[in-house]
Amino acid sequence: MRKSLITEEIHKFIKSYLLKDNPKLDLLEFGIETDLSEFGIESIKVLTLLSEIESKFKVSLSLESLEKYNFKISAFTIAKSFDD
Repeated sequence: MRKSLITEEIHKFIKSYLLKDNPKLDLLEFGIETDLSEFGIESIKVLTLLSEIESKFKVSLSLESLEKYNFKISAFTIAKSFDD
């Protein structure tokens, strides 16, 4: 799968996950490069979401790959981490 497609799939998955948790969440400003923690998502929810992404996309995200992007966790950085 091309990197842009996987990034978009991850973005859609994240949005769907966040809306399940909070249907009233305004995602108009939530882009592919939006950092989840800066968007106001609690760290425990981010960790749970990362686990869900690993299961859905059958990948393993390492601490080192997240550190490479200064722990910015977005659809873009998650997709880039697949290469690491």
